[in-house]
Amino acid sequence: MPASPASQIQRATRAIKIRMAQWEAITLGPYQDGTHLSIGLGHNNPKLKKRDRITVRRAFELFAEDLLPREQNIARLLKKDIPQHLFDMLVSLHYQSGNRYMPAVVHLINYGEMGALEALYPHCAYTAPSDKDLDGDIDPGEWRDGLHERRKQEWKIGTTGDYGDLDAPIKLWRGPPVGKSEAYTLQPGDID
Repeated sequence: MPASPASQIQRATRAIKIRMAQWEAITLGPYQDGTHLSIGLGHNNPKLKKRDRITVRRAFELFAEDLLPREQNIARLLKKDIPQHLFDMLVSLHYQSGNRYMPAVVHLINYGEMGALEALYPHCAYTAPSDKDLDGDIDPGEWRDGLHERRKQEWKIGTTGDYGDLDAPIKLWRGPPVGKSEAYTLQPGDID
Protein backbone atom coordinates (compact mmCIF):
# COMPACT_ATOMS: atom_id res chain seq x y z
CA MET A 1 0.00 0.00 0.00
CA PRO A 2 1.54 3.37 -0.98
CA ALA A 3 2.31 5.87 1.76
CA SER A 4 -0.08 8.75 2.25
CA PRO A 5 1.12 12.22 1.19
CA ALA A 6 1.49 13.29 4.82
CA SER A 7 3.86 10.40 5.64
CA GLN A 8 6.18 11.10 2.70
CA ILE A 9 8.81 13.59 3.67
CA GLN A 10 9.73 16.06 0.99
CA ARG A 11 13.14 17.64 1.43
CA ALA A 12 14.12 21.23 0.75
CA THR A 13 15.89 21.78 -2.55
CA ARG A 14 19.42 23.09 -2.91
CA ALA A 15 17.92 26.24 -4.47
CA ILE A 16 15.87 27.18 -1.38
CA LYS A 17 18.80 26.35 0.90
CA ILE A 18 20.94 28.81 -1.05
CA ARG A 19 18.25 31.52 -0.91
CA MET A 20 17.80 30.93 2.82
CA ALA A 21 21.56 31.23 3.36
CA GLN A 22 21.48 34.53 1.46
CA TRP A 23 18.63 35.79 3.66
CA GLU A 24 20.00 34.48 6.96
CA ALA A 25 23.71 35.35 6.49
CA ILE A 26 26.59 33.52 8.19
CA THR A 27 27.73 34.63 11.61
CA LEU A 28 30.68 32.86 13.17
CA GLY A 29 29.95 34.41 16.57
CA PRO A 30 26.65 34.38 18.48
CA TYR A 31 24.06 37.14 18.51
CA GLN A 32 20.83 37.71 20.44
CA ASP A 33 17.89 36.17 18.58
CA GLY A 34 14.74 36.16 20.67
CA THR A 35 15.30 34.76 24.15
CA HIS A 36 18.42 32.78 23.14
CA LEU A 37 21.58 33.30 21.12
CA SER A 38 21.95 32.18 17.51
CA ILE A 39 25.05 31.43 15.45
CA GLY A 40 25.88 30.28 11.92
CA LEU A 41 22.87 30.54 9.64
CA GLY A 42 20.30 31.17 12.37
CA HIS A 43 21.02 28.15 14.61
CA ASN A 44 19.27 29.09 17.88
CA ASN A 45 20.50 27.34 21.01
CA PRO A 46 20.06 28.16 24.71
CA LYS A 47 23.50 26.61 25.44
CA LEU A 48 25.42 29.12 23.29
CA LYS A 49 27.74 31.51 25.10
CA LYS A 50 28.74 34.97 23.89
CA ARG A 51 32.36 33.85 23.40
CA ASP A 52 31.51 30.80 21.25
CA ARG A 53 32.85 30.72 17.70
CA ILE A 54 32.35 28.31 14.81
CA THR A 55 33.74 27.79 11.32
CA VAL A 56 31.90 28.37 8.07
CA ARG A 57 31.80 24.59 7.56
CA ARG A 58 30.15 24.14 10.98
CA ALA A 59 27.62 26.88 10.17
CA PHE A 60 26.47 24.88 7.14
CA GLU A 61 26.43 21.61 9.13
CA LEU A 62 24.17 23.18 11.77
CA PHE A 63 21.96 24.60 9.01
CA ALA A 64 21.49 21.12 7.51
CA GLU A 65 20.75 19.63 10.96
CA ASP A 66 18.21 22.36 11.71
CA LEU A 67 16.29 21.85 8.47
CA LEU A 68 15.31 18.19 8.98
CA PRO A 69 12.92 18.66 11.95
CA ARG A 70 11.22 21.51 10.12
CA GLU A 71 10.79 19.40 6.98
CA GLN A 72 9.33 16.63 9.15
CA ASN A 73 6.93 19.03 10.87
CA ILE A 74 5.69 20.39 7.55
CA ALA A 75 5.20 16.84 6.25
CA ARG A 76 3.23 15.99 9.41
CA LEU A 77 0.94 19.01 8.95
CA LEU A 78 0.34 18.58 5.21
CA LYS A 79 -2.62 16.43 4.21
CA LYS A 80 -2.04 16.59 0.46
CA ASP A 81 0.76 16.57 -2.09
CA ILE A 82 2.11 19.99 -3.00
CA PRO A 83 4.61 21.19 -5.62
CA GLN A 84 8.25 21.26 -4.56
CA HIS A 85 8.53 25.04 -4.83
CA LEU A 86 5.54 25.49 -2.48
CA PHE A 87 7.15 23.10 0.01
CA ASP A 88 10.37 25.13 -0.24
CA MET A 89 8.43 28.30 0.60
CA LEU A 90 7.09 26.58 3.72
CA VAL A 91 10.56 25.42 4.77
CA SER A 92 11.90 28.96 4.58
CA LEU A 93 8.95 30.38 6.54
CA HIS A 94 9.23 27.67 9.19
CA TYR A 95 13.00 28.06 9.51
CA GLN A 96 12.81 31.81 10.06
CA SER A 97 9.64 32.06 12.15
CA GLY A 98 9.45 28.76 13.99
CA ASN A 99 5.96 27.34 14.34
CA ARG A 100 4.32 30.76 14.74
CA TYR A 101 2.60 30.79 11.32
CA MET A 102 2.95 27.19 10.14
CA PRO A 103 -0.36 25.69 11.37
CA ALA A 104 -2.48 28.46 9.82
CA VAL A 105 -0.51 28.56 6.56
CA VAL A 106 -0.58 24.78 6.08
CA HIS A 107 -4.29 24.66 7.01
CA LEU A 108 -5.04 27.07 4.16
CA ILE A 109 -2.97 24.94 1.75
CA ASN A 110 -4.66 21.72 2.91
CA TYR A 111 -8.07 23.22 2.17
CA GLY A 112 -7.07 24.78 -1.15
CA GLU A 113 -7.53 28.33 0.13
CA MET A 114 -4.72 29.88 -1.93
CA GLY A 115 -6.53 33.23 -2.19
CA ALA A 116 -6.68 33.51 1.59
CA LEU A 117 -3.07 32.37 1.83
CA GLU A 118 -2.02 35.02 -0.68
CA ALA A 119 -3.70 37.66 1.50
CA LEU A 120 -2.16 36.32 4.73
CA TYR A 121 1.37 35.37 3.70
CA PRO A 122 2.96 38.82 3.24
CA HIS A 123 1.78 39.71 6.76
CA CYS A 124 3.81 36.88 8.36
CA ALA A 125 6.54 39.44 9.03
CA TYR A 126 6.35 39.97 12.77
CA THR A 127 9.10 39.05 15.22
CA ALA A 128 8.31 36.54 17.93
CA PRO A 129 6.00 38.07 20.50
CA SER A 130 7.11 38.43 24.09
CA ASP A 131 4.81 37.15 26.80
CA LYS A 132 3.73 40.57 28.01
CA ASP A 133 4.57 44.15 27.18
CA LEU A 134 5.09 46.86 29.83
CA ASP A 135 1.32 47.37 30.20
CA GLY A 136 0.78 43.67 30.91
CA ASP A 137 -0.91 43.09 27.55
CA ILE A 138 0.09 40.34 25.16
CA ASP A 139 2.80 41.68 22.83
CA PRO A 140 2.14 40.65 19.20
CA GLY A 141 5.77 41.15 18.16
CA GLU A 142 7.25 43.80 15.91
CA TRP A 143 6.73 44.33 12.18
CA ARG A 144 9.96 43.96 10.22
CA ASP A 145 10.28 45.42 6.73
CA GLY A 146 13.10 42.99 5.95
CA LEU A 147 10.89 40.02 6.84
CA HIS A 148 8.08 41.46 4.74
CA GLU A 149 10.44 41.59 1.75
CA ARG A 150 11.55 38.02 2.46
CA ARG A 151 7.91 36.90 2.60
CA LYS A 152 7.29 38.51 -0.81
CA GLN A 153 10.30 36.68 -2.27
CA GLU A 154 9.21 33.40 -0.65
CA TRP A 155 5.72 33.87 -2.08
CA LYS A 156 7.22 34.29 -5.55
CA ILE A 157 9.14 31.04 -5.08
CA GLY A 158 6.07 29.22 -3.76
CA THR A 159 3.78 30.34 -6.57
CA THR A 160 6.10 30.53 -9.58
CA GLY A 161 9.17 28.42 -8.75
CA ASP A 162 11.40 31.44 -9.44
CA TYR A 163 14.19 31.31 -6.84
CA GLY A 164 15.93 34.46 -8.01
CA ASP A 165 19.70 34.97 -8.13
CA LEU A 166 21.31 31.88 -6.64
CA ASP A 167 24.80 33.18 -7.44
CA ALA A 168 24.57 36.26 -5.21
CA PRO A 169 27.10 36.23 -2.37
CA ILE A 170 26.14 35.45 1.23
CA LYS A 171 26.90 37.97 3.96
CA LEU A 172 29.54 36.70 6.40
CA TRP A 173 30.51 38.07 9.80
CA ARG A 174 33.60 36.53 11.43
CA GLY A 175 32.06 37.22 14.84
CA PRO A 176 28.66 38.57 15.88
CA PRO A 177 26.87 40.52 13.11
CA VAL A 178 28.30 43.94 13.88
CA GLY A 179 29.82 46.35 11.40
CA LYS A 180 30.53 45.59 7.77
CA SER A 181 30.09 42.04 6.53
CA GLU A 182 32.25 40.18 4.03
CA ALA A 183 30.88 38.60 0.87
CA TYR A 184 31.05 34.80 0.97
CA THR A 185 30.81 32.65 -2.15
CA LEU A 186 29.48 29.13 -1.75
CA GLN A 187 32.14 26.43 -1.84
CA PRO A 188 31.73 22.80 -2.90
CA GLY A 189 30.17 20.84 -0.05
CA ASP A 190 28.62 23.85 1.70
CA ILE A 191 25.07 22.96 0.61
CA ASP A 192 24.06 19.59 -0.81
